[in-house]
Amino acid sequence: MSSESIERINAFRALVKESRSVVLQYFRECDNLRIWPWPTSTEARISPSEMQEHRISHRMLGPCCLCPMVDTRKPSFVEAAIYMASDGEHAGQFVATCAKNECGYFAPLEKYYDKQGPIRCYARRDVTADDIPRRLPPALRPYRKTNELLAKLDARDRPGISELEFQRLFARCECGRYTTRRAFIDHDCLNEIVDLTGADSE
Repeated sequence: MSSESIERINAFRALVKESRSVVLQYFRECDNLRIWPWPTSTEARISPSEMQEHRISHRMLGPCCLCPMVDTRKPSFVEAAIYMASDGEHAGQFVATCAKNECGYFAPLEKYYDKQGPIRCYARRDVTADDIPRRLPPALRPYRKTNELLAKLDARDRPGISELEFQRLFARCECGRYTTRRAFIDHDCLNEIVDLTGADSE
């Protein structure tokens, strides 16, 4: 993937997260971001906390994440997961994110609920809840990406990862140390680091 493509993906991530009044989603047909119409009933807009139930009872889909843009081999539409964030600055709030935690799509739904914008009233489904596939948040999915990327770095057969995968794999602390993003939450740059490799070590 070219540096221009990576820059464009990063720009789209920022536009989605920082949008002031509407939820943005990726639309492959025009290779650009478009507004995701907020679901509504005949009476009012659906609140973020009710979206999962509404998705089950109605023919509603969440916004499309950036996966079709990041990987052209993927389907034209990849639905984001809608759930309550358990940590970070949006803890306790409903968000829409990449269900596989791969493309970096993140839309804080709470701030758009009372904004004026395009809406869509979805028809009811004729099937039971058990027939509707759920979009689980990344935290509830088996996490294999870090191990897979590290294995690709050290592989004997076709080793290496892309620049985008490298950015997803590693994080840099202000103290100058690098860790995997998975390990970064346990990194404490205030810890005293003892150098056991110096000449004075016994």
